[in-house]
Amino acid sequence: MDPVEYEMLRHMWFPVARVADLGNGVTSGNILGEELVVYGDGRSVTVAEGFCPHRGVALRLGHPVPGPRGPAVRAAVRRRCQDGPLTDEPCSRNVQRPACPPRGGQAGASANLLWWC
Repeated sequence: MDPVEYEMLRHMWFPVARVADLGNGVTSGNILGEELVVYGDGRSVTVAEGFCPHRGVALRLGHPVPGPRGPAVRAAVRRRCQDGPLTDEPCSRNVQRPACPPRGGQAGASANLLWWC
């Protein structure tokens, strides 16, 4: 795909998942080859990069948790939420790392689909 076309499409709304797919609170999506995670708490839905920025684990394998700024997703290998300080993680005993929330944003729902731009 031409880079100009990619940039143009990158700023358009696309359906990323069905509302019914959020039954357990987390599902995956894909836009223009970019893996995404879709998660929510019943009031709001967030779409973000699909991989943990610390360990590269697919966030679609995680589960939703309450975060300080709304719903968050906890990676399958971590014990703290995405928005909080990382204080305990496998293979890194007693190591403190800053939180690094993934790039993402709010999604909109229409016609039983979740849309993201």
